[in-house]
Amino acid sequence: MHWTPIPGEDPDRGVAYVLQTALDITPWARQEREYRLFYEHAPCTIAVLDRDYRIVRGNPRLESIFGSRQGRPCYEVFKGQSHPCPECPAQRTFLDGGIYQAMQTGRTHDGRVTHYLVTSAPLLQGEKGVEQVIELSLDLTQERVLESEVGRLRAFQESLIENSNRGVLAVDPTGKVMIFNPALERLLQCRKEEIRFLADLEPYLPPFLFQIMREGKESCLLPGGPPVRAKDGEEIPVRFTNICLKMGGELLGYASFFEDLREMKKLEKEKLEAERMAAVGQTVAGIAHGVKNILMGLEGGLYVVKSALKKDDSRLAEEGWRMLESNILKISALIKNFLDFSKGRKPRPQWVQPAQIAREVIALFEEAARREAVALVGDVPDGIPGAWMDPQGIHSCLANLVSNAIDACRMSDPPGGRILVSLREREGSIIYEVLDNGCGMDYEVKKKVFTTFFSTKGMGGTGVGLLTTRKIVQEHGGKIEFESMAGRGSRFTLVFPRDRLPKPEEEPGSGPPAHDLEPSAEGGEHEKSRGQDRSGRG
Repeated sequence: MHWTPIPGEDPDRGVAYVLQTALDITPWARQEREYRLFYEHAPCTIAVLDRDYRIVRGNPRLESIFGSRQGRPCYEVFKGQSHPCPECPAQRTFLDGGIYQAMQTGRTHDGRVTHYLVTSAPLLQGEKGVEQVIELSLDLTQERVLESEVGRLRAFQESLIENSNRGVLAVDPTGKVMIFNPALERLLQCRKEEIRFLADLEPYLPPFLFQIMREGKESCLLPGGPPVRAKDGEEIPVRFTNICLKMGGELLGYASFFEDLREMKKLEKEKLEAERMAAVGQTVAGIAHGVKNILMGLEGGLYVVKSALKKDDSRLAEEGWRMLESNILKISALIKNFLDFSKGRKPRPQWVQPAQIAREVIALFEEAARREAVALVGDVPDGIPGAWMDPQGIHSCLANLVSNAIDACRMSDPPGGRILVSLREREGSIIYEVLDNGCGMDYEVKKKVFTTFFSTKGMGGTGVGLLTTRKIVQEHGGKIEFESMAGRGSRFTLVFPRDRLPKPEEEPGSGPPAHDLEPSAEGGEHEKSRGQDRSGRG
């Protein structure tokens, strides 16, 4: 309670009595405690300024950050300056009594730069207007540092994206294009101002990209997928990557990256051409060496025929003729093998059944394997879908491998053995495999397997079979792998990723022939399709 005495005066006697009034100041006392609590523990600095901008009093937080500076100008305390700030909110409050805010930068008592938001308001009015102003300064240094770091990071990322030699596309969940960098502009020959939504890219990008986004796939990498189409109609091979952008389970959008493979394809072509040109010179030397040896056989056969004619010996004449015929066939095979390797034959893809090619090769070599006491077995399932492949080229590859496997089994000790030709599909790749338990190869031989004109068959081989096989496989976008152990056998594997198989120059439609999609009553491929595959290979 607050007591106030009021004297009651009598003109004759002076103070006749005293009247005391009592005022309950509990609410004001509580309010004062609350204000003091806020003043002392507020998360901001509080300073009371007079008209000379001197600090009349400040809260403990002010002293902890800027030191005990009571009686000194605020611009000296906060910034170490000798003159008022040009954008001073307190100055404006002194002028018109308004409440103002401003961002300020100062230095703490230990020299650290600090950023704070200042709010000024009138505190005490006098005859000349505002006599005192209260300033509340909220420290935003950490926020400014984070903001600056985010800005630097954003600028760094934008610089990477803008200067990347890969095309970068980013869209939000609604399909609005957020990023369309200069590399993608150059690739597709269109400006980003023309591309506002994902739908605007339909003339340029393959349909599967839009399907990936509709299905919400987390990520997708295609080393050699369908090409993109530039504005002038050029189809450009690209390595494509797509990722789904999420934060805390929330979909933010999609980002796609396009790497232009034209230069790499050009270099690959130049390398293959250089290898073929080198092979031409080696072919001449190889043919000369091979023909020289075969001519010796021809001379021997001719001598036998002449002797038989002189002696009128028909049996001897037949033997000599067989020698001539055998060596003529050798010359023909030698020339064909060298030409197949040295010339740049382009694949001629047809829609074929991979299983049918394997079965034809097995049937072709069954009799030859039987004569050498070799069991030729096939593991060729019916369920492998058709594909665009050069049937003659794939047939030649498998024929080379099976022929080599038969020779390896024949040269093993004891002769004979087993060959398994298998077909399977794994992770989008067609995989042929030829496994034998023949003589195998040691370390030195394995190092030379793909060396030009190296042969394990002595005079019986030209050394270009595996080279030709590797060339055909590479022309199909595939790879050849092998394992071998001396005395145990060999395993050759041909891997053909479907997305890298050659496409026909003029496709009749967007998909395979209709008859290849019709199942037979037994669940296999349509009989008409199989018949056409056989006739198509010739």
